[in-house]
Amino acid sequence: MLKRAVLFISILFSLVVHSQNALLVYGPYLQMAGKTSIRVNWHTDTTCSSIVKLGLIKTNLNQTAGSFSLTKQHSVFLGGLTPDTKYFYSVTNSTSTFVTDTFYFFTAPANNKKIRIVATGDCGTGMVTQTNTKGAIMNFVQNKYVNCWLILGDNAYENGLANEYANLFFAPYQNNFIMHNTALYPCIGNHDYANNTINAENKNVAYYSIFNVPTTGELGGLSSGTASYYSYNYANVHFISIDSYGTEQSLKVYDTLSPQYVWLKQDLSQNNLMWTVVYFHHPPYTMGNHTSDWEGDLVNVRTYLTPLFERSKVDLVLNGHSHVLERSWLMKGHTGAEATFGKPTHAKDSSSARYDGTSNSCPYIKDTINNKGVVYAVCGSSGKVTGIQPSYPHDAMYYSNNTKGMATVIEVDANRMDAFFIGEDSVVYDKFTIFKNIQKVTLINSISPQAITLTASWNGNYNWSHNTIKTKQNTLPAFSNSVIIVTDSLNCFADTFKIYHFINAIKNHTFTNNKIKIYPNPTTGIITIDFEEKITVKKILIVSINGEQTTLHNFEIKDKSIEVILPKLIPGQYIIKLITPTRVIQDKIILSD
Repeated sequence: MLKRAVLFISILFSLVVHSQNALLVYGPYLQMAGKTSIRVNWHTDTTCSSIVKLGLIKTNLNQTAGSFSLTKQHSVFLGGLTPDTKYFYSVTNSTSTFVTDTFYFFTAPANNKKIRIVATGDCGTGMVTQTNTKGAIMNFVQNKYVNCWLILGDNAYENGLANEYANLFFAPYQNNFIMHNTALYPCIGNHDYANNTINAENKNVAYYSIFNVPTTGELGGLSSGTASYYSYNYANVHFISIDSYGTEQSLKVYDTLSPQYVWLKQDLSQNNLMWTVVYFHHPPYTMGNHTSDWEGDLVNVRTYLTPLFERSKVDLVLNGHSHVLERSWLMKGHTGAEATFGKPTHAKDSSSARYDGTSNSCPYIKDTINNKGVVYAVCGSSGKVTGIQPSYPHDAMYYSNNTKGMATVIEVDANRMDAFFIGEDSVVYDKFTIFKNIQKVTLINSISPQAITLTASWNGNYNWSHNTIKTKQNTLPAFSNSVIIVTDSLNCFADTFKIYHFINAIKNHTFTNNKIKIYPNPTTGIITIDFEEKITVKKILIVSINGEQTTLHNFEIKDKSIEVILPKLIPGQYIIKLITPTRVIQDKIILSD
């Protein structure tokens, strides 16, 4: 339900004169989408009030939010929303000189729900490549919702001026695109600063008046206190947007004493989400119209930032600047020029990771504890394609393309990430898949006659060893001492379930009628065994459900009560065996977490 108390109109009674002729120039566009809030922005030709009409039903926009303050650049915060909920909205002004169509958005979902992300780099050119790439994105996503739109810098050519944003960025995307329904999360490039070092320091450019970004940690991540760089959480992905051209205290992000580097390092250290995506303009590896071998910003990004990414939890780095598409191997440890790249040393997996059944195409497999490596992608041809270096393609790249405008679509579904690189002709030229925390081995204690429900550790396709079920979950009888395997449909990886039928295990042992008391049971590691009378015990064994024996004591004990400290074992059911001079006494115990 919409929490009406949070949506409000801030009425400034002192403002009594309103423009009667304001018209929409561009927008609305969405920003800062969270689980319970979002921001709606738009621009008008003259100053007027800012009104958003909102509702859960398209034909009943029964809530209103906004302000009667007069402005051309409008931004209305909507709060008190319900997570993972579809809302309809339109924007207008107090005198209704314009009323937009009714659009919609979804608030951010819970952590493990599948999300879809579009990334475009160097896109605001006004060229046919921009239009074609826009159409290719829509052909690929069809009617599927896009949750986030990342723009990778140099968003409006040539100098990032307000009229260039209006005419070359917003105008081409105004119709038949995701802009009205998908939250936009930008980063800034050198052209947005007009390639001017003074602008880079004082931030007096149009970018900062057009876009609203989370600067106080309001969407997760660490507060940056500046719109130049920021982080946020969306579902189970932590996103970080960096300013790779601007300066702060005359220091760039790769200066390890700069405020931005210090913030970045701390933000990464505090991140605990499944996935981490970092995006900024200047790529560490490229041989497009820019070279990472000797251009200063690119060399320094590679030298000082990539080691930080690789020892942190970063999975994917997205860049623009070079007007080509380049996608690396899963790589780690390469901080030198292209000639120093060695695939056996720096590519941490020789697979293409296309995961399409072609030769050597199994996905990259990582875990959340140790960062095996990072994929770097240059996506700078969403607006135009330009020249290449003599040594193109860069040796660190699995795939490169300098003939087509390109866009990137990323799908994240729990512990699975799929990235697609789509040409302006709607062809998917490259793709890769990463899985995390899969290939699990699970030990299961079964008590007959119950059935067991097994769940694969990934989202995708499944082949189960004991039946023809093709779903993620499989319910089957508790076979005695069985091993059940589920593989993906391309036989790239598998989960293993080792099932031990505990009742069957107990039947294989001879129990006596000796009256003993074992407590506490279940236990966390220490048990006491009481007998009716003093008894001699020569050895104590603990037996796992698969028959593995561990000796706890191998010397004679004569007492009426024995305290036993158990070794570190996997929680589950065990048999404890007491060897006396005349017989074996045994009983079951349960070891808990």
